[in-house]
Amino acid sequence: MNRIRYLFLAAFSALAVSAPAPALQTGLDPAVDARVNADLETIRKADANRKAAFLTWGSPKAERYQILQQFRDTRVKASMDAVEALVPFRTSMPLDRWKAVVSHVAAQTPEPLLAEKALKELPAVVPDETRRKPAEKALKDLMSAVEKNEKEREKGRQKFFALLEKPTSTREEFVSVLAKFGDHQAELDDKLVAASDALQQALTEAEWRELVRRVSPPPTGG
Repeated sequence: MNRIRYLFLAAFSALAVSAPAPALQTGLDPAVDARVNADLETIRKADANRKAAFLTWGSPKAERYQILQQFRDTRVKASMDAVEALVPFRTSMPLDRWKAVVSHVAAQTPEPLLAEKALKELPAVVPDETRRKPAEKALKDLMSAVEKNEKEREKGRQKFFALLEKPTSTREEFVSVLAKFGDHQAELDDKLVAASDALQQALTEAEWRELVRRVSPPPTGG
């Protein structure tokens, strides 16, 4: 699985589940690979902090909002750094080869949302249907918000990679696209905070911890 897509698309789905993957190899230059992989690692750590804040029972709302803002800021900064590493190669190779590189970068395999996994696991955690309904509603509301936001996210995705492919696009154009996407993401983040509040109110602490155990990826390494 190609990890560079997370550089530009990590927030295109709320709390997407990602599996460890090999370091990116662009085939352009080892120094570029190292720089872009460093950006990817920065985003990965910010994403891990974001998930930890939302999977922790009783985390304050202000803390969750702060961690979401930090993640958006980190993603923009690292994305722009990667763009600045990749863009100089646009004019140093044939256009068809560059387009092939961009297509490779843009390749994306949809992955399940934690909300989807949680909804499937919820009946096993809360067998009582009456008690389970508020939690189900919170998760369904979040998934609905993600779906409604999908059109704008896809437009932003297409425009971003069109700029990356275009030989004459400017840094300002990339910044503008990321800023607009950030505005849409902030709206979605509001829904994420509201859903997490509703979910914690609907579950006991023990139920919450069991649900988190079921939906969280297993730890990697020894």
